[in-house]
Amino acid sequence: MLRPMNRFSQITTFLLLVVLLILEAGCGRFTTSSVDEEKEAHYLAGKNRLYSHDFRAAKAAFEKSLLVIPKSAAAHLELGLLNYEQFGNYAEAIHHFQRMLEFRPDHPVADRIKDQIQACKLALASEVTLPPVNKRVENEMKQLIKENSALTNMVNQLEGQILKLRNSLARASSGAPATQVGRGPSPELQQASISDVKKATPRVRTPVVREASVDTGTRQNRMHLKHVLKSGETFYSLARRYRLDFREIQKVNPGLRAKALKIGQVVNIPLSQTASAR
Repeated sequence: MLRPMNRFSQITTFLLLVVLLILEAGCGRFTTSSVDEEKEAHYLAGKNRLYSHDFRAAKAAFEKSLLVIPKSAAAHLELGLLNYEQFGNYAEAIHHFQRMLEFRPDHPVADRIKDQIQACKLALASEVTLPPVNKRVENEMKQLIKENSALTNMVNQLEGQILKLRNSLARASSGAPATQVGRGPSPELQQASISDVKKATPRVRTPVVREASVDTGTRQNRMHLKHVLKSGETFYSLARRYRLDFREIQKVNPGLRAKALKIGQVVNIPLSQTASAR
């Protein structure tokens, strides 16, 4: 009879140990409950400091409470609110709010805390200041804008010139004698084109100068525009601008070297060829 009793006592002892382990695990879980967090001595001290508006002492007390209960959602919540509302330390407030939501995602004020996190992020973004713009870069941008506006106006003027020349050529060709077909524009047409070009030439340019040249016994009137060189302009850029071959510009400017141009120099532009190219 002793052996069965010993076996029974062993089984009973084992069951008691299991029950004790379960109870211990349950008690361990309750040690980190919200009730126990709010009963912790440092946490209570921090709440008392809040009531007396001693916010720095309250912050220090809640930080000590975290040393006792590192996962105290209540202490993290109070620290988050203090850093956001009293100290303006938005980065630290975000840290404590996020830790609080990590430990207590079902907290009654979880939605409000999420809104507070967004408010902290906006406050941090508003504190970021952009570096000042370099003065030289700002001046260059203004100059580029000014040049772009001038070029746009010039393009509009050139388009107006082209339209006038086309209309003039159409009117002159409709009344031209049949014997002149294939022999180039008549003197009247040339004179009309020159007159239109003079009227359409922008005011910023110098007046048109007429030069006489003899070619194989036939006298032809050629028009030259006087263009004053600006910074960065070359025979190539002028050729693109007036839709010419740069060699034509070199031909009428024998005294200028293409690689030694200077700002302020006057360059002849063969206007009669320009008009025909347009």
